[in-house]
Amino acid sequence: MILKLQRITDWPERAHAAKYNVKTLAKRCDVSTRTLERFIKLKFAASPHDWMIDLRMRRAVELLPETACIKETSDRLGYKNQNHFSREFKKHYGHAPTLPPHPQAARRDETKPQEYQPQTTQMPADSAKLPSS
Repeated sequence: MILKLQRITDWPERAHAAKYNVKTLAKRCDVSTRTLERFIKLKFAASPHDWMIDLRMRRAVELLPETACIKETSDRLGYKNQNHFSREFKKHYGHAPTLPPHPQAARRDETKPQEYQPQTTQMPADSAKLPSS
C-alpha cells in the first residue's frame, strides 16, 4: 500500500480534487484512511489535517490576486462559509486575507483633489488679554 502512495507525485491536485477531505482522498488513492494518515505524517511531517490546511492556504495566496473577491476564493477552496476561510487564513498567516489593490484605484487616488484642511492659528496667551481702559 505504501509503495502505491509513494508513486503519487501530484498530491496538491489530488487533495484539491478530494475537497481537502482525508477520507475522500484515501478513497481516491484506494487505501484506508489510517494508511493515508500514516503516509502523510511520514512524507510531509504533519498531520493530514494540518497538511491540507497548509495546502489550502498556499492555494489561497495564489487565488486571491486572480479572483474578484474573497468569497470566490473561499468557494473555490471548498469552504462552505467565507468567515471560516477568513479565520483560518488569519490564524495561518497572522492577518486577514486581502485582495491586491485594483490598478485603477491607484490612478483615481492620484487624481483625487486634496481635501481642504483649514489651518488654525493660535494666538499667544499674552495677546489674548486686551488692555483695560
